[in-house]
Amino acid sequence: MSRGSSRARALRPPARRAAAAAAAAAAAAAAAQSSFWLFDFPADPSIACVANLTGTLFMDQSGQLNAFSDAFDNLRASALSPADSLTRITDIRI
Repeated sequence: MSRGSSRARALRPPARRAAAAAAAAAAAAAAAQSSFWLFDFPADPSIACVANLTGTLFMDQSGQLNAFSDAFDNLRASALSPADSLTRITDIRI
């Protein structure tokens, strides 16, 4: 799964759209409340790993992976650049 490429998404039946929306909401909540990692392997399926207070969840379903990939992309898009981060940290520290 490449995070840099855009993904074309086909229209889905309502039930599948609802399941995808639920998976996206779960990923957004997980991103806000815990750590998660995405592992992409050249010869094996990708895995999302979520750490929480009671353990670690490993997810490999397409909808789950897409939700976590989208959450990662949203986090990355909202993050400051390394230079802006350094400036922000310096401003706060002073």
